[in-house]
Amino acid sequence: MGVTALKTAFRPLPAKCPTAINITASRRRNDELKIGKHNGGQLIQAPEERKPFAAVASDGAEAFPFLRNVLPGIGGCLHGAACTYDNSPDEDFIIDTLPGHENTLVITGLSGHGFKFAPVLGEIAADFALGKTPSFDLTPFRLSRFSQ
Repeated sequence: MGVTALKTAFRPLPAKCPTAINITASRRRNDELKIGKHNGGQLIQAPEERKPFAAVASDGAEAFPFLRNVLPGIGGCLHGAACTYDNSPDEDFIIDTLPGHENTLVITGLSGHGFKFAPVLGEIAADFALGKTPSFDLTPFRLSRFSQ
């Protein structure tokens, strides 16, 4: 993720992104644009293994040229940060009980989208804690889908 200086008024980005690049942009302060790239990033087993932004040569390598193409006159990167979140192998949520521990609910593999679904995930967790059957079909999110 990088924050770049924006010299002109912010407009939506109606542009075609290069294949395999998912770039999001949102206006921050008066002259800044926050951009993010979702592509799986650094594969790590523990948070302390994460390298800082720009320590990996590809950080910003696709996003910044793309932005300069669709927003001529954009300034340089003011700040960069590497973010950590859990991805499942198929990038879908995992919502299931922990094998061998049926009283433990696991909600993970949110692939950077969990914040948008916090209300419904909270409802699922609350139903589980209260022993209620969820009002949603959670079959597609079972952990067992990876062993089929």
